[in-house]
Amino acid sequence: MTRLRRSRARGFTLIELLAVMAILALLISALAFGFGKYSKRAEERQVESFLVELTSLIDGAYSVAKGDAPPDQFGSLPHPSNDLNVGSESLVAHLMASDAEWPGIDEKNLGNVDGDKFPKKVTKLESLEAFEPVDRWGNPIAYLHCKSYGKKMKMLAKPRDRGEFEEQMVEAKKSEKTGAYYRPDTCQLISAGLDGLFGTDDDLYNFQK
Repeated sequence: MTRLRRSRARGFTLIELLAVMAILALLISALAFGFGKYSKRAEERQVESFLVELTSLIDGAYSVAKGDAPPDQFGSLPHPSNDLNVGSESLVAHLMASDAEWPGIDEKNLGNVDGDKFPKKVTKLESLEAFEPVDRWGNPIAYLHCKSYGKKMKMLAKPRDRGEFEEQMVEAKKSEKTGAYYRPDTCQLISAGLDGLFGTDDDLYNFQK
């Protein structure tokens, strides 16, 4: 009789232990999911903050001095060695011009994903690299001047699920409701978002859709 009671006691303890482990596993999964969502949103807010900073620089000091947003083509500037990320590289070249009277872009927000260079020095930076503004995930932020709305721009970015940089086409965004371009008189900035793909739902902009 005593042995039977002890066996039952051990059996109930094991069941209780399994139940506790199952509950803990569910709690850990829920916490991990919640942390993942929080972390993603924190990264998105960091990129949104950078887009606001860039837009303020473009619409403020630069446009006041030049009378327009920076061009998304090099114009009379020396051209880098390829036709990728042109708008983004042109933006940096003009915002970081050697005679700039406005603050530039922090180097932590600059990248050169396509590895091209200018044939000679065109900015106040010592490097000849044709830098782009990059987002939290290391992809270039697309820049389109309003004069280029309706045209597609070739970007090099890394989709998260493929892990390799690939060419993607980007164009200015329109309101689904009105059919009008957002920021019609100045420019658009577009981040490919966490998935690294332009034109998907997690893209981030310097305007409210």
